[in-house]
Amino acid sequence: MKNVLLKLQQCKTLKQQADGLSAWQLDKKVKLADEAIDLSISAMEEMAQTVIQLQSQLGVQNETA
Repeated sequence: MKNVLLKLQQCKTLKQQADGLSAWQLDKKVKLADEAIDLSISAMEEMAQTVIQLQSQLGVQNETA
């Protein structure tokens, strides 16, 4: 989970960097936003895998809707 927290912190940093750019630097803003999205998706995937592992360890069946 430390890796997830690190990725989320990186997302916050990227957003702060993007927020600091002007409208004239839209290409850089988009690049930073894209990086943040990729990191957040990766963090969510890692969290989901952790939950699945914990459910398995606890003997809880994974039900999908």
